[in-house]
Amino acid sequence: MYKIFFSVVIIGFLEIIANARPAIIFNQEEKEILKYYLDYEKDDNNIEYPKIVTYISNTINYNTDFNRWNAAFFLMDQLADQHRRMLETTCKNFIISSLTNGSLSKIDNKKLSVIKKSLVSLGKIRNESTIIFLEKLVFTHDEWTNPSSENLKLADDQSELDKLSVYRTIRYGAFEGIFDIHDSISETLLNSLEKKIKESREDTINRFLLNRIELYRKIYRGEIKIEIQ
Repeated sequence: MYKIFFSVVIIGFLEIIANARPAIIFNQEEKEILKYYLDYEKDDNNIEYPKIVTYISNTINYNTDFNRWNAAFFLMDQLADQHRRMLETTCKNFIISSLTNGSLSKIDNKKLSVIKKSLVSLGKIRNESTIIFLEKLVFTHDEWTNPSSENLKLADDQSELDKLSVYRTIRYGAFEGIFDIHDSISETLLNSLEKKIKESREDTINRFLLNRIELYRKIYRGEIKIEIQ
């Protein structure tokens, strides 16, 4: 039995497995709206549309500040399942728009980190439609259907190699969104996703993803024990 301690970075992917969360600075409005939600709305089944859902939706749709986008997706993670599902379409549209509006660039680390975070947050909505959406983004970008590969548009002022690097980041993020070591859905997806990746057009990232699937498989079997200190 192996023990993996998160105080030491042994494999870069461990941060993914641990769902490691970087420090997020909420502004005062976000702190207050989150506190109100946790105190009064999260467990109240009579509230159809909590205020925090409106705030998150408006921030994702209309804000252009990377920090506020990032905070919005971390707020989304705090929601009860039924409230998080209300943001599924908003989250998907944000991802699709980001991949087709010519704004993504390898050198724009802030925007790329937000897109990656949005993929992981979307994955916390554990239903068939989100899993299928993310699963399709795991494959090579010329096989994507939503958004279609024909509609993809990244920032023009970068090389083709840099564009491939952006697509790799998206694929990693989608993979992170699919898998959760605490979720039985993830375990059932291992074999089917492995098969699809092997059938996909071969590239260097496929081997990376297949290695990660095998790592997850060992965790589910109990061959690797995760301990967060």
